[in-house]
Formats: sequence, structure tokens, C-alpha cells
Amino acid sequence: MSHEPHRNIASDLQPFTIPGLPDQVNLTKLQLPSFIREASKNELAKILDQTLQAELKSYGFIINSCLELEPAYVEHYRKVMGRKAWHIGPISLSIRHAKDKEETEDKASTAQLAEIAAGLEASDSTFIWVYASNTEENKEWMPEGFEDRIEGKGLIIRECTQQLQILEHEAVGGFMTH
Repeated sequence: MSHEPHRNIASDLQPFTIPGLPDQVNLTKLQLPSFIREASKNELAKILDQTLQAELKSYGFIINSCLELEPAYVEHYRKVMGRKAWHIGPISLSIRHAKDKEETEDKASTAQLAEIAAGLEASDSTFIWVYASNTEENKEWMPEGFEDRIEGKGLIIRECTQQLQILEHEAVGGFMTH
């Protein structure tokens, strides 16, 4: 929003680079939210402007990330943007007591996992899903026939694995953790 690199692009499909980030990030106009792409001042744009103004006045931020996962961006945030930040993430690691963790998982995990499975299947994108569980309850939440339907476009790994090996691969286009 600060640099508006999309303003000098003729086509909605022509890529442009977001300036000032530690990595080269390329987008097209179609990947931008409509209020940025069209420079409209709808209610969402007004709320985001108010949020930005409040952020500029804040003492700092709590961020759901960690130095080990995104060292260049932690440094960028501190040095370039001049903002204080406390990286506490992933937040799921802050659940310290086994009882609290068990209650949280019982209430939400099954529904969340089923929704993630449905979203991955509907996306029609290739994916790797690492789901490490100490139990044999994988089939309870998994939609019937899911593994057959995603064969050839999705891979489910049911044990802990080295995230960095996966994330460093050039084909990775996104990453989600919960």
C-alpha cells in the first residue's frame, strides 16, 4: 500500500515485485484485494486505515512467528520498520499444561482437520500435509474416500518430519500451521 507498485502495471496478469522486503515477492493485480487494486475507499479500506494508524501509535506487537522460522523478516520488522515485536509463536506451543491441551484438541481438532481436508481437496492444488498424531484416530476426522480422491496431487505424512526440508523446496508456494 505504501509503494503502490501495481499502479504502473498495464495488465491484471503482469507480475510486479513488492519493494523493500527481504525476499523477492511477486504478485499480479488480481492477487490484490479489490480495495487496493481499485483504490476504493469502502468500509474495509477505512477500517484498515484506522488499524494502521493505531498500529503506528502502539508500543509494539505480539507476532505468531519465531526467529528460527522467519529470521530475515524478524530483522526487517525491527530494523527497517522500526517496530518492537515479541515473537511468541507458534501460539500452539504456548499451551503448557497437558490437560489444557487435551481439552482444546478435543473440542476443535476433529472439526478443524475435517475442514482442512475439505479445503485442500477443493483447492485442486498439490500439497503435502504433515499430520503427526500419537493416536490411531486419523480415520475419525478424515472424509470418506479422501485419500483416494487426492492421490497424485496430495501427500499425507503421519509422523513428525523436518519442516525446513519441505519449506526450502522451490516448489513451495504457501505454508500453514495451526
